[in-house]
Amino acid sequence: MKAPKTRTLTLLIAVVLSLAYLTYWLLRMSALPLAANILLAGGIIAAVALGALALRRGAAAQRLAASVVTG
Repeated sequence: MKAPKTRTLTLLIAVVLSLAYLTYWLLRMSALPLAANILLAGGIIAAVALGALALRRGAAAQRLAASVVTG
């Protein structure tokens, strides 16, 4: 039962990082650099928190690394 929970968390890391970067790019191009930097930092902090939670639940380090690279 651990695999689906950790799989969902690692997938969520990739999604959070991807959305944070895409929104960063959109805000950066619309001349809102402060909001873009804050949003990107928030996305990175959320991904780190999700990674710590996934490690605590027993996710493999390779899966976490793959989700970060994908994100």
